[in-house]
Amino acid sequence: MVVAVFYAGLAGFSVPTQRSVIMLVIAMLAVILQRNIRPFNTLAVALVAVLLFDPLSVLSVGFWLSFLAVFMIVYVIAGRLRSSGYLLDVIKINWATSVGLSPLLLLFFQ
Repeated sequence: MVVAVFYAGLAGFSVPTQRSVIMLVIAMLAVILQRNIRPFNTLAVALVAVLLFDPLSVLSVGFWLSFLAVFMIVYVIAGRLRSSGYLLDVIKINWATSVGLSPLLLLFFQ
């Protein structure tokens, strides 16, 4: 966790690095406390924490793209009974993020 916070400091605590550090800290605390947490709950807590840390981050494009991309990845891979193979999983994630982010990319960047 210390290395992640150090790296986030080097990266300037941008919204994606804040989200990453917060989610990593939540996941590591759950491991330390031996708790089973759901990925969407972790993402929601990270969203609230980022907004508490920097309320104006909601105005940045990176905020929306970062959280939507992670949401799409979690939606595709979380809660599955078994893996369908590494290559197929990678293709699913790539397809989901491409299709899922395309409306925002069109809106922000035309």
